[in-house]
Amino acid sequence: MVVAAVAESLVKILGQVVEGVWRARRPADPRPVGTLADLLTEAVYAQWRQEAAERLLLAPEPIPVGWSLSELTVGGPVEAAVGSVDGAPAFPPLPGQSRVTEEQLRAGGTRRELFTVYAGIASGRMVVVGAPGSGKTGSAVLLVLDALEHRSGVEDAKRARVPVPVLVTSYGWDPVTCSVQEWLAGHLVASYSMFAHRGGAAEAAALVAAGNVALVLDGLDEMDLARRPAALRALSCAPFRVVVLTRSSEMVQAAGTAWLVGAVAVQLHPVTGSQAADYLQRARTRPSPSGWTQLLSHLRDNPDSALTRGVCTPLNLTLIRDTYRPDEDVSSLLTTSWSSADG
Repeated sequence: MVVAAVAESLVKILGQVVEGVWRARRPADPRPVGTLADLLTEAVYAQWRQEAAERLLLAPEPIPVGWSLSELTVGGPVEAAVGSVDGAPAFPPLPGQSRVTEEQLRAGGTRRELFTVYAGIASGRMVVVGAPGSGKTGSAVLLVLDALEHRSGVEDAKRARVPVPVLVTSYGWDPVTCSVQEWLAGHLVASYSMFAHRGGAAEAAALVAAGNVALVLDGLDEMDLARRPAALRALSCAPFRVVVLTRSSEMVQAAGTAWLVGAVAVQLHPVTGSQAADYLQRARTRPSPSGWTQLLSHLRDNPDSALTRGVCTPLNLTLIRDTYRPDEDVSSLLTTSWSSADG
């Protein structure tokens, strides 16, 4: 009797242990895509807000980077990107935004208008090209933050229509063997702890499949040359909004074989001498020593000099800002041999 009772108790205990292990390993019920999108918004915003703060992209006031329609052969006709007035757009404007017109695109704009294009371009496709150091990555980070802040401000009933922009580099993607949807879902799982559970991969895939994510791809030029055309073909068929930022020359080369169908292509402008001087002055905390005064005066008074052309990229302005202390003499910059990259 005693032996039987002990055996029965052991069986019950073993059953409880097995059930506990099964419950622990059983995937949780998948969360609704709306809930996942809201959680991803918070995670992506925290990530890039911190990055922007560390890069000093927000304060002092960002380096003013302008853009205009690119004249390079990297995109299709503007008419294809904006679509017919009478036709339904492939991607309706985001709630609170208007459909972008050809006139708006030809007028160009500033960093703020990049979000307007992203949010209202009928094709859902945009290519941003520029020379090395022209501010592509900074523009991508700020575009993502603008889009996330817009999403957070949309009323609950319409928020599901606003995708979460995810900024990704092309590293690790082989478009020949992996679809853009699979690759993007895999990036979500690898990058955000909200997907770090047994059902996380399925949730990420569902979020991408539902169109609740937009792809902002920075650095297509860093992908192997032979894979770029395949990547552009894959992105052309993606069922979500796509923004590609890359160096001008590399995009021209890739577009000779394949291009992002329907994309409007915009080119980032160099910073003017006056804009560069104003930015460097804003980035300082005390009256300028003579070397700084000479540098800022030169930038304002000699817009076409080799020095001004060399200094006036977001990359070089950032390097000067971060390399030289406020009280350090920068006179040597006035005699440096500068050349600007063609991009």
